[in-house]
Amino acid sequence: MTFEHNPGHKLIPFFTRNPERYKFQEEFLEISGIIARLSQNKAAELEEIEPEFLSNLRSNLDIDGDESDSELSELFQTSFTSTKRAQLLTYIPVASGNEKVGKQQVARFMIELLDLKNNQDWQHYISAKEENDLYSMVLSNALPELKTESNYEKKFSMLLC
Repeated sequence: MTFEHNPGHKLIPFFTRNPERYKFQEEFLEISGIIARLSQNKAAELEEIEPEFLSNLRSNLDIDGDESDSELSELFQTSFTSTKRAQLLTYIPVASGNEKVGKQQVARFMIELLDLKNNQDWQHYISAKEENDLYSMVLSNALPELKTESNYEKKFSMLLC
């Protein structure tokens, strides 16, 4: 009797071996960001948004030329690693490293399992603009548009019993 390590498909839709597997040691926040992006047909990878964000800030606000980019970055931070606002979930970055692939696979699995692309409550929640104060309004208007993912592939099948 033998066991084939690569049967041609995955039994679990994400890596279970090192180095790509997600180890579930830190918060689930990074995966929440990937889920938010993918469920809105945005790219799983979040590109560097700070330069465009700062440019948008300068064009939207009446800022004297004396403020440096570092001062603006300190006032309006773009590392949303502890956010509780729905509109900022899509801007949560993912740490680089081998686990990044595993995190994306877990996020894709969660989207399919919970059918988030077709869940109207989730879509309304994730796209809601919370502009109930000046800071939120400035932040919302300065955030850049994220890249659209052109070829979302579901690389697994869901068998629900």
